[in-house]
Amino acid sequence: TITATSAADSTRSATASVTLSPSGGGPTGTATFVALDTASQGNWQSVYGSQGYNVVNDAVAYPGYVTVTPSGTSSYAWAAPTTDVRALSDAPPGTSRIAATWYTNTSFSINLAFNDTLQHQVAIYCLDWDTTTRAETVDILDATNVVLATQNVTNFHNGQYLVWQLSGNVTIRVTNNYAGANAVISGLFFQ
Repeated sequence: TITATSAADSTRSATASVTLSPSGGGPTGTATFVALDTASQGNWQSVYGSQGYNVVNDAVAYPGYVTVTPSGTSSYAWAAPTTDVRALSDAPPGTSRIAATWYTNTSFSINLAFNDTLQHQVAIYCLDWDTTTRAETVDILDATNVVLATQNVTNFHNGQYLVWQLSGNVTIRVTNNYAGANAVISGLFFQ
């Protein structure tokens, strides 16, 4: 309730009531970090992606419960085909491997708009294929750009999965932290 009184005439005043609520009625997404997997390397098919995936520069099969919108990315294939176990296995029915990436020298984002109220396991595969010096930050933001979770990624020359439980409308932001390198991810997986 707001009350205003005239400085010139203290007998004159007005009162009004206002109800405030957050834009959109509250949080627009949730994010809980679940695991850092440094053991699986490119062998995602038996571990991640049973409901959908994007193996960069190979195949995309997103689940029906999410709309995925990457922005600010370019793609590049380091090696295709390859037998190096750090490279992601090709999507079925492929029998080879691909080392490819979305990249930028600053930051890029991937918006995930889930159309249900459930939490879904989402994993991204980070691979520093051609160096050992990359460093990046992966943030999960809600639709109002509030940071829900953050992971710093270093020493990922052998590949690592970052795994979250996500819901609502969230954005994965990948930011380069090392001058002379790029922010990179090689795959996105839904379980």
